[in-house]
Amino acid sequence: PARGMREELAIRIIGNSTAAERFEDIKERTAAKINELLWDDEKGAYCDLEFSGKLTGVLSCCSFLPLFASICTDERAARLVKQLKDESTFATPLPVPSISKDHPDYGTDMWRGGVWINFNYFIIAGLRNYGYFDLAEEIKKKTLSSILKYFNETGNIHEFYDPEDKLNPLFLNRKGEQPPIPDYRKLYHSITDFNWSACFTYLLLTEQ
Repeated sequence: PARGMREELAIRIIGNSTAAERFEDIKERTAAKINELLWDDEKGAYCDLEFSGKLTGVLSCCSFLPLFASICTDERAARLVKQLKDESTFATPLPVPSISKDHPDYGTDMWRGGVWINFNYFIIAGLRNYGYFDLAEEIKKKTLSSILKYFNETGNIHEFYDPEDKLNPLFLNRKGEQPPIPDYRKLYHSITDFNWSACFTYLLLTEQ
């Protein structure tokens, strides 16, 4: 929404026009810096910034959060969508991997490939912000299908999931290779009964 509409909404929510204007100003300045400093035009995505001022060039699920925040241009949104549709980067059997499939560290370990339900929720919402409803629905259906499949196998909703949708989450790497038989006394596997995964599963199911 336009700035004026957002300010009116903020004032109604917090009941303080001065605070609403201050937070709106912070939001706009932050958005401007994200677009100025974190966009990698060669990669066609947002990347982390090193202390040296150099972009890492690593594409991750975080690269798509500006869609959720509604702070990127339509042109940049289209380039992000292109990444999400590319089978060599993010269009895995279970999207959206935490790092791009073409990264040398891509696998099943937590933030090195593992799929997180909270990030999928934000990406789905972000796609809807820019009118990419079909892709949002596709990611939503694949996400819920995988959650259901492994819930039926284990009776649990898990911390993160295999982007290739092949391995039971109990056997995914988590900060290292898993033992042949999952054993919390040796190494934590993908945590079961994981609260925010359950929370965002509920939100996806109820269309919130």
